[in-house]
Amino acid sequence: MSFPRVTRLLKRALEEHVPSANVSRRDIVYAAKNEVFDLDSQEGTNVPEPTIAWVHGGGFVTGSKKGVASHVKVLAGDGFTMVAAEYSKGCGETRGAGQRALGFVAGSPADLKIESLKRPSRQRFGRSTHY
Repeated sequence: MSFPRVTRLLKRALEEHVPSANVSRRDIVYAAKNEVFDLDSQEGTNVPEPTIAWVHGGGFVTGSKKGVASHVKVLAGDGFTMVAAEYSKGCGETRGAGQRALGFVAGSPADLKIESLKRPSRQRFGRSTHY
C-alpha cells in the first residue's frame, strides 16, 4: 500500500474520534515560508498544558503534517497541546528542520500558551541520543 493511501485510511478511521471542542492554529511560521507548524489544544484552556511535538516521518522527501492531523486532534482532545511541524523536503538543507521547529516552540511557550518543552533523550540502537 502506498504512503498516501495509508494516510487517507488512517485519517478516515480516526475522524470519528476527533472531538469537536478543539482549538486549532494553522501554519505558524517558524523558519522559511514552507516551514510551519499547527498548534491544537482543548477549547477553553487558559493554562499551559503538557505538550507533544509531532514531526512527521518521510525521510525528508515525503510526508506532511496533514497526514498526522487526525492523530494530533485526538490527542489534543485528551488534554495535550499538540504541535505538528511541516518542514522543507528534497534536496538542500532539510536535516535539522525538526530541531528548528522544536527550538522555536521551546523558545516561545508564553506566546503559544504551552507547557515548556523539555529535551528528552531517546534510545536508538543501544545508545542514548539527544535532540
